Amino acid sequence: MSTRYCTQCDKPIKQNSRFCPQCGSPVQDGYVSEESKTKNRKLETRNHTSITKKVIVGLFAMIIGILFLVVFQFITFEEHRVIAQQPVVSDPEVYTSDPVGMTEIDGVNRDGYFVLSLDDIKNNRFTRAWYDAPTTELAVIAYISTKGRVVTAIGITEPCGNSDYTIVHEHIHCGSCNGEWDMNSMKAFGSCPTYNPDPIPSKVDGNEVLIAVNDLNSWNRRW
Repeated sequence: MSTRYCTQCDKPIKQNSRFCPQCGSPVQDGYVSEESKTKNRKLETRNHTSITKKVIVGLFAMIIGILFLVVFQFITFEEHRVIAQQPVVSDPEVYTSDPVGMTEIDGVNRDGYFVLSLDDIKNNRFTRAWYDAPTTELAVIAYISTKGRVVTAIGITEPCGNSDYTIVHEHIHCGSCNGEWDMNSMKAFGSCPTYNPDPIPSKVDGNEVLIAVNDLNSWNRRW
């Protein structure tokens, strides 16, 4: 015979009692049997277990997310201070594992600026022009970055004297050694960590990219 329990105070009561001996409440027909109480306890235990699992899974997912953000911050570098100031001229450019080499273009001196064609840079993605500085001839490279910026730089890796580069994914690769740099931050991944292509400011006027001649003439080798 199952034990009856008061629905108000949950104390056991005798089968024929009309009132609870503990709290005096009238005995309801919908009393809770011992079997029902056992089932309810098991159900509550399962519910608590399920909630606990969900909390653990949620915390684990949050920890993984935080770790991912931390790692992402380490592998995603801030833009070079000069590059960050360069104008956005197109949608972000996508570079793949297929190397993009430089295309030779012409630059002209006019009104205190070394002038490049923006269309030439957009169409070819990675270009090089030569500027006659007072002491040497400078390779001026230009490309469209993965952020859509037009980036201009003095293209020379002084230790090996290289001025030939390719772009693979988001990295600029030296054509002579294993130098390799992120195109947005110039963070090094190979040799020559401080001899990356040296970003130089430029501005856009219509279809022209203007680099101040004074900036080119005052540039000094780093080696």
